[in-house]
Amino acid sequence: MSSIRILVNGKHQHTISLEEQPGVLSCILNFMSRSTVTTDRTEREEEFHMSFGGIDNSTNDYVDWPRLEISIGDRIELEVIKDSISIPPASRRPYEREDHNKDCSNKQQLEQGGDGEAEEAD
Repeated sequence: MSSIRILVNGKHQHTISLEEQPGVLSCILNFMSRSTVTTDRTEREEEFHMSFGGIDNSTNDYVDWPRLEISIGDRIELEVIKDSISIPPASRRPYEREDHNKDCSNKQQLEQGGDGEAEEAD
């Protein structure tokens, strides 16, 4: 079993894994910037966080783990490890393969200059 160990500033935060199940794991670093305009000035707000998720193919579920808030200057380490105890996903929701296939088909049409609407076969 392979797992992903997440450390921030050298401190262990999470270890995530699908254990022995087939599927996909992903770690995403997110940055969001917003501007708030008031009558006398514009304020800029920035937010950083990491999100962790994937697909458990044995149950056809999307899985998510708690996100981590991070700040400018934080050092983030991801380590692929073998045989480790991981925390269970915080949430699961159904993964509809048909929806995924339709999204992929629409993306291919857009890349080929289509309108993104999949045509149904007769």
